[in-house]
Amino acid sequence: MKFILSILALLCLFLPPMSVAELPQPKPADVLGVWLAQDYSTRQPRYVVKFKENVGQFEGRIVKVLDGDKEIPNPICEKCEGALKNKSLLGVKIIYSLKRDGKEYKDGYFFDPVSGNVYDSQAWSKNDGAKLQVRAYGGIFFRTFTWVKLS
Repeated sequence: MKFILSILALLCLFLPPMSVAELPQPKPADVLGVWLAQDYSTRQPRYVVKFKENVGQFEGRIVKVLDGDKEIPNPICEKCEGALKNKSLLGVKIIYSLKRDGKEYKDGYFFDPVSGNVYDSQAWSKNDGAKLQVRAYGGIFFRTFTWVKLS
């Protein structure tokens, strides 16, 4: 026992002290920020989505709806059901409940404002965080969208 304590004491003498600031810090979530989502079929700009963290889960809300290069001033969700029917799309969660798992975000949901349907989703970044791959799937069928980071 004395031998082990002696070795620990010697290690403490020769190892440089580390402060908390020197400890490896977790990388900020690369989904945070503002993203441009394109229409899947036309590849034209469709939504500007702001991602944030909410109690350990990640969500993206629509902040602008676009028709190509033009902003739609009062976008209405005509195909939505329930409380969202015929309400503004601004502020609606298009993707939510994502949980970070290493470099990926899993177990979330994707709301398609065009159809009004909700799908399971996951996401991961590409090109050092410049692009976000968003996958919406139901059963064995899926679509992967590429979003571009604006800020």
